[in-house]
Amino acid sequence: MSQFQLMAKVNIQLSGGMKIDKGQTFFVNLPFGRLPFDSINSKEAVIKQLELRNFNIKGHENILGTNYFEVKNFSLCLSSLAFYNQIGQSKQQSMLIIRGD
Repeated sequence: MSQFQLMAKVNIQLSGGMKIDKGQTFFVNLPFGRLPFDSINSKEAVIKQLELRNFNIKGHENILGTNYFEVKNFSLCLSSLAFYNQIGQSKQQSMLIIRGD
């Protein structure tokens, strides 16, 4: 699964006085190779995540796109961080072997 961070680019007015504030973030998990707004299933996953946060976007489905949300692939950030942590641990282990600890 890939995890994406969605951040509202603008204030988004919804029905019933609800709104998504500019800068508000949401995370959504999707199968590898999918993007948050590239298919009906992906959009439904985003809608479910918004519903979990008590946002009803019924009638406002047009907000499901990069005009309203900045999308970051958070999985790549986490995997890169894990890779760099692994390199750092390898360097520390090498230093311990050289010092004889």
